[in-house]
Amino acid sequence: MKVKKRIPPHKLLQTEALLQRLQPLDHPKRPLIEQDFKKRKAGYAGELSVDYHLSFLTDKKYMIFNDLSLPMEPHDFQIDSLLVTPYYLLPIEIKNISGILTIDPEFNQLSKEVNGIETGYQDPITQVNRQKLLLQKWFLNNKLPCPPIETLGGFSHPSTILKIAPGQKRIPPYHKIIHAQYTC
Repeated sequence: MKVKKRIPPHKLLQTEALLQRLQPLDHPKRPLIEQDFKKRKAGYAGELSVDYHLSFLTDKKYMIFNDLSLPMEPHDFQIDSLLVTPYYLLPIEIKNISGILTIDPEFNQLSKEVNGIETGYQDPITQVNRQKLLLQKWFLNNKLPCPPIETLGGFSHPSTILKIAPGQKRIPPYHKIIHAQYTC
């Protein structure tokens, strides 16, 4: 059961509004803003894709909090999706990146190579492990008992191919990376 539905992020809406108002049309910052907008829109679309798969968890014993922001000094922290079960919490970090991605467990890196140009991305396992620690701290700060917390990194783009860096093995916690269709 969805407890908190996902709505478009403010940054996405702000970037879209900026693009609509930015004049002249050949403004030197326009390509940079368009690239940022495209990235934010793809991220939101990826999160919606995972929401679809999680919607099959119809049992009332599950609660789903999408785009959850919790207060933590000095800044709030955000979780793409938090699945609450009677037994554990499952924060899910969602990535919507197409193509062939290489995961390097030794350096906690995620990269993509296109036409000989390699681009780095935030490693979903590092992100979701940080969210786990912040969740534990949030429960402690609020004097609440902390349930067990598992973690999951989900890739929402169906054509994404995941590979482990040469010479590396898929070691824990990197076995907790899956394609979105397997989230439920």
